[in-house]
Amino acid sequence: MRGMKNLPGGWIMIVVDALLEFETVYNQKEPLSSTLFAKMQETLADFHNHGFVHGDIRDVNIMVPKENNDEFRFINLDWSGLLGLAQYPARINTLTIKWPPNIISRRFIAPSDDLFMLNAIRTLKCRD
Repeated sequence: MRGMKNLPGGWIMIVVDALLEFETVYNQKEPLSSTLFAKMQETLADFHNHGFVHGDIRDVNIMVPKENNDEFRFINLDWSGLLGLAQYPARINTLTIKWPPNIISRRFIAPSDDLFMLNAIRTLKCRD
């Protein structure tokens, strides 16, 4: 993280390094390994065990190296927060995004939501 600034309306701007050697899973042409997805599940489990949820695990929010994609970064943490406090925003795109069942605006984000979304990506992008 390079810096942070409070903005009007309760927003917070965070400046981070650009991941120039990375691309989103969405843009990844080659299928990803089951080993990489296992690492993602382990990381999410650790995140959840520490009392946090992500809330927006989609292929556009996971970065992998353009070459030798044996690592990853979860990005877009603006919905993330403490389990039991973090909520989905008032407006959620339900027309073009397949969310977990029972997702409604302002509902608390659950660890099972993150896992549902990661498993959906795995179904589409995993080679093994």
